[in-house]
Amino acid sequence: MTSFLLGSCPDCLAQATVREPRMRQTDHVDARPLSSGERGLLDELLMLEVPGEDDLRHQLDAVEVFSSCDCGCGSLGFVHPDRTGHEEERRMLWPAEGELLDASGESVGGLILFTKGGLLDDLEVYSFGDPLPLPARGEVRMGVIDR
Repeated sequence: MTSFLLGSCPDCLAQATVREPRMRQTDHVDARPLSSGERGLLDELLMLEVPGEDDLRHQLDAVEVFSSCDCGCGSLGFVHPDRTGHEEERRMLWPAEGELLDASGESVGGLILFTKGGLLDDLEVYSFGDPLPLPARGEVRMGVIDR
């Protein structure tokens, strides 16, 4: 499967790999457990056949989340209460993504997942217009980034 949005633009991939979320794990004040909707969306993204998806999926049982952006979008940062020391690791783009679709099936944005030191780091929700909330599973088409 080819990439929906990022795979066709090497510059976007390069920028996404180095972009840091506006809030860091050390900044979180409102970390909370994943909601069932968030968990379902992440489970679906991590079901794609990408090496290492099992390790990330197991992290969902213990991870906490917080809003990682102040623009009003649904981006989530991940907190690993029982793990420390990955802040110095290089942030990596997970090789799968989601395309956000409106009611008519048109693309309105996407989801990209970042890891750091083998741990979930940030799920970015981006749009081609106004900020979008975290979508429901039926509003996203998942696929592997073909680089």
